[in-house]
Parts: sequence; C-alpha cells; structure tokens
Amino acid sequence: MMPKLNDVLLVYLKTLKPSDIKGSIGIYRLREELMVRFNKIIAPAQINDVLFKDFIMQ
Repeated sequence: MMPKLNDVLLVYLKTLKPSDIKGSIGIYRLREELMVRFNKIIAPAQINDVLFKDFIMQ
C-alpha cells in the first residue's frame, strides 16, 4: 500500500499553496485531509491519526 499512499500524498501536496497550510489550523486541515484520502485507499483498515515527524515549507 505504501506506493499508493506516497502517490496520493505527493499529488495532494503539489496542489496546495503555502497559505493552505499556514498556522495550526492549516496543519490540522492537512492532517484531516490526508486521513480521509489514505483511509479510502486502505479500506476496510483505518488510519486514526497522521503524525508529522518534520514539517518544512519552502
């Protein structure tokens, strides 16, 4: 499943603008959107949380 999850992640991140993920609310929205997209791929299994190890914006 990892190649599919990586693809979904990269495609989604490329559509975002810096203002979309600015501040804590933006990070929360990013986390929620990734959970929704990932859960569609891995159903019937489910991801309950997305945790960020590093977060760098350029």
